Amino acid sequence: MSLIFVLPIFSQEQEIGEEEFDLSTRNEFQIYGGVGLGIYSLNDNDSKSDKFITATGIYSLGVYYSVSNRFYVGIGYERLGFATNQDSANTAFVKNLAILTKYNAHCTEKSAIHFNLSLGTTRFKYFDQKTSTNINASSIFIEPGLGYTHFWGQHLGYYLNTSYYFTRYNKLVNKDNQPLKVNNNGFEEQFWISLNGAHLKIGLIYKF
Repeated sequence: MSLIFVLPIFSQEQEIGEEEFDLSTRNEFQIYGGVGLGIYSLNDNDSKSDKFITATGIYSLGVYYSVSNRFYVGIGYERLGFATNQDSANTAFVKNLAILTKYNAHCTEKSAIHFNLSLGTTRFKYFDQKTSTNINASSIFIEPGLGYTHFWGQHLGYYLNTSYYFTRYNKLVNKDNQPLKVNNNGFEEQFWISLNGAHLKIGLIYKF
């Protein structure tokens, strides 16, 4: 199923000075929620496995607080559900909790182009069909991005965001908390995987 979004991204508003616009003011909160798509290159240290591209559906929820007319800090939560191969795993997902920053680089009366950065903890879990056990891993991730926000009125608007996502899970463990191992050329190593790729997100935002 595919979705086509047609949105009035570029309005005919006239750019105004920072001292005049009221898009983002100190002591303002912004709550957002949305969906997205992630495309990644998945790499690991198992010489017998093939490197491949994988995809996720993304659910996002978070809140920002303005500390100046242009700069925001916040906290966000995301769930990434992977498209999986039924022969290896029938469920695979990631849960992320992050500290957020956002800087409005270009503002008009109702719109802004902003740089954003997410940095936080990530937990990966999947059910391994071969061993019939849950595999878990945790790490940190980093996600710099570029976004666009437009408000239809005083409070409600929408956002678009594209970003680069990277994380590496250095230790994957089974249900007995034993780390997974791989054998490469006669040497046993602790199994790790990494994800690096792109996120594209869209959603609604409410300010007060």
